[in-house]
Amino acid sequence: MGWARHNLAEANLLLGQLDEAEQELCAVLAEYEERAENWANTVGARFGLAKIAALRGQRREATDGFTEVLAELRATLGEDGPWTLATRFELANLKARFGNPAEALAEHEAVLAARTRVLGHGHPDTATSRTAPTECGR
Repeated sequence: MGWARHNLAEANLLLGQLDEAEQELCAVLAEYEERAENWANTVGARFGLAKIAALRGQRREATDGFTEVLAELRATLGEDGPWTLATRFELANLKARFGNPAEALAEHEAVLAARTRVLGHGHPDTATSRTAPTECGR
């Protein structure tokens, strides 16, 4: 039943209902960890909590959360896994938002190159990455 609550949390996140999303993600994360259930769902819940922290402007919590998720994704899926690239993208966004545009730009350009190579030029994630450098002041 965790997946249904996880989907509800993701919907709440998309709607900007951060408190509700956080409550559901914390509950499903505890359930996933207790049951040692589906690694991908566990990492997805942790990613969602980091995203909530980022949206709230909680720099340290967001950075720590994404950094932990990134280390696990790199170890499991490799440097060019789509989730790995998505997490790198979020960390670059944090750098841009919190005053490190040069590092953000370099990371966004690296993610764009990897997404183009791995996902293709027409993939929606690649398209999103193409607009990111302009948001870093380029």
